[in-house]
Parts: sequence; structure tokens; C-alpha cells
Amino acid sequence: MSKNKLRTLATVEAQRILATPNNSVHYLNCAKLLLMWQRLPAAAVMLWRVKRLNPIDLRLNWLRAQYFQMRSMGRASRLEMIKQLIITPSHFGAMKQLLTYRGGADFYADVSQFAPWAKILQPDSAWVLSRYGRQMLCQDKPEVAGDLAGKAILVNPSEYEAILTLAEVSVANEDLSFCQKTTAWLQVLTAAMASTFDAKIARSKRPALFIHVPKTAGTSILRATAAFSSPIGHRWIETEPTPLDNHYAAWVWPNLTVSKAQLEQRLVFSAVRHILPFLVSFYEHARRGFASHHMLPLVVQARQQSFADFLQQIAAAHTPWISRQFLFPAYFDRFTGEMVVDHLVRTETISQDLADLCAANGFIHRPVRRSNKFIDEWRDHYDAALIDLVWRTWKREIALFGFMPDGRYADDVMLYSDVSAHKKRFNYDWRKDRLTLDGIAFTGAWGRRQRSRNWPHHSPI
Repeated sequence: MSKNKLRTLATVEAQRILATPNNSVHYLNCAKLLLMWQRLPAAAVMLWRVKRLNPIDLRLNWLRAQYFQMRSMGRASRLEMIKQLIITPSHFGAMKQLLTYRGGADFYADVSQFAPWAKILQPDSAWVLSRYGRQMLCQDKPEVAGDLAGKAILVNPSEYEAILTLAEVSVANEDLSFCQKTTAWLQVLTAAMASTFDAKIARSKRPALFIHVPKTAGTSILRATAAFSSPIGHRWIETEPTPLDNHYAAWVWPNLTVSKAQLEQRLVFSAVRHILPFLVSFYEHARRGFASHHMLPLVVQARQQSFADFLQQIAAAHTPWISRQFLFPAYFDRFTGEMVVDHLVRTETISQDLADLCAANGFIHRPVRRSNKFIDEWRDHYDAALIDLVWRTWKREIALFGFMPDGRYADDVMLYSDVSAHKKRFNYDWRKDRLTLDGIAFTGAWGRRQRSRNWPHHSPI
């Protein structure tokens, strides 16, 4: 519906309100139109008036839930939808919203409580079956999850969550040939969805873009920064489309094509994690299961090998991410190789780093809540020989980010916090795995030119 038509209908409802100021129906109709028109302050006034006139109106909780959702107030929206279900237990729209991914304990509690009831209301809904299957997978019931996902795919072969569940179940059953087929089908689906997703990001008025590097607490960060940033997922940014090959390319999703002009209008930020816990976290994640089809060999290796053997394997490989190649290629434009990140936060100090980021740019973020268990015992996976292997293999990352063998960071490193002043100095050619600084190949050792400009230099070992 066009904005002009919405404005006209809202005007008509406003005239009806003036004629009958105690009729809650007109206030509800006007609030619905204002929400569609995204006039949130005016909609809030209408909803407040309805609550005063008729607090048990059947539509009130549903519209209030939509209002809170548009204001990124997830908990308040969830509470209103639960109230809606108490009044009308068969309200499938409210139930579907509760089953929509919101992250954290609330999501799992909602699915556990409402998915069985939703399955009774809509037994042939592929969406409900796939969500129920995800919950069963989280409860370590892969057989039940696979059965529900299979039924969902029979109803709708394009049900993304169900196919993802089948891929993870097949990995759990060590049926990697079937997993390869499911991940290939996921790539077909996401390729078709990518243009719509990219257009949505391009239209978004949020002033920041968040690049989610896997295993850097990105899920916690994107939830905390949802009010001002658009998450692009495990994807590269590219200013021109580049060929999709077996290099690190968002695992399943195609890369995000966005123009340089759009990048210049937004703050691009990402996260970095200390290399030692980062490698342990990736190993543990690979042991649990799912990855894109070209990363499935890593899953097999992680399940069959100890961490030491796994680390030696990837330290000697020049295969797609993750390997001895640069560990953080998503910070660079896939097409030109130029650095696109303006700000870097650290996983270990994300609460303070996000507070500094928001204070510097006038943003407001939510408290950071950890969605996954951080691996605090990563030191148990290393001995002196393995740490030495890491320092010999990933010299560039250690020099640029200031990693130290005890898990701390060196002072005055280049790539931390506001890095916009250094963007134009870096270039990364992902095909050749060649990182340059000021046009000179950077191997992890600081040359005279960098030293003369007072670049930080440290020797951790």
C-alpha cells in the first residue's frame, strides 16, 4: 500500500475519532495504519488511548507487540504476544512471532513452550515443523529433528531452516555426502534470496554495517547493536560482484555487493578475537558440525583429530578459510582488496569497546549478552610447541593485532578501535594471499619505512 493511500486512510480514521472519541475501534484502525506508515510516536498515542478505553481488546496486544518490535524492544514485544495467546490461544500470528528467532534463552523457551501447540494448530505448516526441528536439534535429539525437517521439506522444498537442520543432522550422523547435497541446495536458495537481502540493507537507514567474522562473539555484538547497525552475516563486502569460488565466501551466503558511495556513508565495524582462543573455538565449532560444502573436510578432521593434529593440519594448508592464509579477510573489499573496516572491537572486551564506539559516534547499544559459552579454558589446548607453531604461521595477524602468547594484547597496536586512519594503507589480494602496507608486501616484520612512521613493533617471543 502506497504512503499516500495510508495517509488518506489515516486521515479518515482520525476524522472518525473526532466524531466518536470513545470508540476504541477507530483508534486501533488508526494505530494499524500508522504502524504501516512507520509513524511510531503517533501510533503509540493511539495505542495508549485504546488501552485506556478497552484494555482487553483482542487486537490491542497484537498491535502493541508490532509496535515494540519496530522499536527493537524484543522483550516487551514478546510479553505482548504471550498476552495475546492467553486471550486467544488460537492466534497463530502471535505464536509464529514467538517462534521467530530472537536469540538467547527466550527463543529456546518460546520454542519449547509453543512449538508443540503450534504444530497442533498448523500440522501441515513447513515453517512450524522446521522450527520444531531446530528445537529438537538443540535438545540433542537429531533423529526427531531429522524427521520433522524431512516432513517440512516435503511440504515446502525451499524451507531454509529445515534444510539447514538436515545438514546438521547429517553431519552428526557422519553422512557427509548427504550434507554436501543439502549445503549445495542451501547455496541455491541463498543465492536467490541474496538480492532481496542486499536491497534491504541498501535501503536501511541504520548508520553502520557490522561484518560478522565467525567465532568472534559476533552474535552477541549484533544483538547489542541492532538499533544502529545492519548485520551482513558471515559475508564479505564487495564493491563489484566477484566470482563465487571455493575461497572463504560467507560459507553459504553470497557476498554483499555494496557501492563505495554507500560504504562511505556508513560506519563499518567488526570484531577481532585473540588468535589462540580463536583457533580453539573454531576447532570446537567444527567438531559440533555444520559448515559449507567446501569446509566439510575440516569438520571431518576436527572430529577425527586432536586439537594439536588439527592445528598442524591447517597451519600447513593453503586451502579455503580456515588455513595458514590471512585469518581475517572479511575486513577487506573482495573486489579491490581495499580495507573497508572503520572500527574494530575485541571479543575479550566487547562491552567496553562497544561503549567507546557508541560514545564516539552518538549511538546507543544494549547490554552485551553472551549467546554462546566462551572457551575460557583454551590454555589447556596449548603447549609451548603449539604456541610457537602459531607464532611462526600467522605472523601478519600477530603483528597487526598485537596478540601475545599469554592471551593478552600488546599496547599501541595499529588495528584496534578507530582504524579509519589506516584504511587506505592496506590492501589484501585474497587470490594470492598477499597483504600490502603502503604498497609493500607485509609479512609480519616491520620494515624501515614503517618504523620511521612510528608504527608499533613488538616481538612476542
